[in-house]
Amino acid sequence: MKIDLAKQVIASVFLSRKGKDVKRQDFVRELAYKQNILKEEQVNLFLDICVNSGILAESEEKLAANFSLAGVEIPLVFEFKAEELLVSDGTSLMDRMLEAADQSGKISVDEATEAARRLQDSMKYITFEIALLCIMRDMGIDITTFLEELS
Repeated sequence: MKIDLAKQVIASVFLSRKGKDVKRQDFVRELAYKQNILKEEQVNLFLDICVNSGILAESEEKLAANFSLAGVEIPLVFEFKAEELLVSDGTSLMDRMLEAADQSGKISVDEATEAARRLQDSMKYITFEIALLCIMRDMGIDITTFLEELS
């Protein structure tokens, strides 16, 4: 899935709702019927992929973006193939971060996980992903691609 494209599509729905709560049916209504860019069943698959990859959070039937909507530029006309949104690479942000840390050769997955947990315990108000980013940065591992996804 192309993360930037997914963020644009998600942001277009949130902006059309003007700050109101967004539910799955709002995505279906907006993407399948108003914008006519995906079919109804494709919208639900897209939402499942986004929730599993961490781009969207779902709680009590409400969806929330896990990125800043203000930084997303939405094109007037979307031009893409449905496969660009509907193909999941199968890995979450955290899994990709742990893999990058391990591939750097500077820290193993177990060491990175343990260090991030210790940091998260001491900081209390940060997420595991942020703690892992801090550990990776301290180890000198490039985190720029992950920062873009979290912002």
